[in-house]
Formats: sequence, structure tokens, C-alpha cells
Amino acid sequence: MPRKATSIRLSDDELAVLRDRAAQCGMTASAWCRMVSLDQVPRCTSDQEAVRQLRCIGHNLNQLTKLAHQGQFDEAAAEDLERVRKGIDLLLETLW
Repeated sequence: MPRKATSIRLSDDELAVLRDRAAQCGMTASAWCRMVSLDQVPRCTSDQEAVRQLRCIGHNLNQLTKLAHQGQFDEAAAEDLERVRKGIDLLLETLW
């Protein structure tokens, strides 16, 4: 439990952004600031959804790799690979 207090000056817009980012992570503004200032990455709800999507994409890539190693990479597999690529692009747009 932190024992010392400090203060920072923020504009109204900056404070709104800080509070919004903290809320997205289910944290207080103080806890969020503490983590970020100590170079720690808060685990936000949107990040958890991104991780879930990445796991699904990884699973799909593993299946496609297995097919390729078995010599069964056909047109359907190529279409699946294209869907995976588009999923990665969408996820990157969301994160950046």
C-alpha cells in the first residue's frame, strides 16, 4: 500500500483522458498513473479481448501449418490463411 502522496497538474482534457484510460482498465486514476509511471503496463479489458483474438488466430495458424506439413495446403487453406491475415490486420488497427 503506497504511503506517500504527490500531485500533478493536468488540464481538464488531460484529466478526462487519464480517467478514461484508468476506467478502461478497471483501475483508479491513481493506480493507473502509478503503474504507467513505473513502466508497468496496465491490463485493460480491451487488451484482454485482443489477447483472446490473438489466441484464436494462433490456433488457426497452427492448423494451417499442420496442413502445409502434411501436403494438404489447398485453395480452402489459402482462403483460411487470407482470413487469418485480415483478422490480424483488424486487430492491429484496434490496438494502434
